[in-house]
Amino acid sequence: MIGKWWGASLCYSCSRDERVRARDKVQEACTKLDASFRRDPHAVGIQLNLGLCAQDAGRIATAARLFEEARDRATDEAMVGSRNAAKLSTVDPRTS
Repeated sequence: MIGKWWGASLCYSCSRDERVRARDKVQEACTKLDASFRRDPHAVGIQLNLGLCAQDAGRIATAARLFEEARDRATDEAMVGSRNAAKLSTVDPRTS
């Protein structure tokens, strides 16, 4: 869901208005993801997308924590696809 808007927010050939609308959609999606995660804190996919939201907002330590927790939960629950996505998304808060 959220990946569709991520690329649009970085579109260099888009008009300023298109970039603003895309950024607003990302922020709206992140707000909805946060509400969903509060209702279901065990949803690994939502947690991964919240990590992307935090990373995009410059909250690198929060993103790293969310990715790490999602990776650990996916490993515990044998969710190979989610575990691999979390590993690919991992950021080091010390280097960002």
